[in-house]
Amino acid sequence: MMDDILSLQRRSFLQHAAGAAAVAGLTSSSSAAVLASATKTVVLFNSHDAASTAFAAAAQAQGQPVLALSNDVVLQWREQLQALVQAGYRLQGRTAYADFFMLRGLAAEQRLYVAPEQQHESGNFDWVI
Repeated sequence: MMDDILSLQRRSFLQHAAGAAAVAGLTSSSSAAVLASATKTVVLFNSHDAASTAFAAAAQAQGQPVLALSNDVVLQWREQLQALVQAGYRLQGRTAYADFFMLRGLAAEQRLYVAPEQQHESGNFDWVI
């Protein structure tokens, strides 16, 4: 039984490591451009955080739509973000852990998972749902 669990964990790790490896080599200025280059991606950011705002500005300069997170991320997910995901949009962001944690949990309720995720040198997390 334990071997089955370890095998599943190893497989999941390897699948996510492949995506993370593609992200790991990116510089912070190019990560917004490369990760947001996929069609139907909306970049989320926290307007009170300089690193998050700079990330969104770089994505917007590449032509990606950006959306500021509200103070109530749960309400914003229920009223706006969930509909975007159901319409086939990917959500991408560089946010503090609290916003990342909430969005990751809300996405998991819809059986959507963050891949890849990476902690940025500013302490924020880069992620894609």
